[in-house]
Amino acid sequence: MNHLEERITRLETRSWTSLVGVGVVGLVVGGLIGSTESPSTKRLVGTSLSIVDTEGRPVIDLSADASGAGRIHVRNTDGTAEVVVLAGAGGGAVDLFNADGHRQARLGSSPTGDGMLVLTDVEGSPVMRLGRWELPGQPQVWVAPVSEPSTP
Repeated sequence: MNHLEERITRLETRSWTSLVGVGVVGLVVGGLIGSTESPSTKRLVGTSLSIVDTEGRPVIDLSADASGAGRIHVRNTDGTAEVVVLAGAGGGAVDLFNADGHRQARLGSSPTGDGMLVLTDVEGSPVMRLGRWELPGQPQVWVAPVSEPSTP
């Protein structure tokens, strides 16, 4: 298996594990909110929610920005967000970061609104993009090294 395939496999495994963790946390938070009364009679309203560890450090943050887009940050023990799930007007995205805070991968929309996967180097610079861009006369799937985000 070459280096790129190994890296993609590691990122897919890490992404799946992180998403399962976020889902479990969501179920726990939902269970805690709904455990005392029916959801139709009580509602938790706020602009953010932080789940902290025993030291008081944020582990998971749920928030909304000024436009109403939702975000979930899953943080490591140093407080660096390593998984960010977001939803907004342009659709949802999942970003994976390394412990230094540099993006390692992004799964979201390409400029045409189709799915896109971006893999980066240790510094966060894109090394590969996989997605659909509209080229002159025809849309096509495009795989290439570093490029501007909206053009092949």
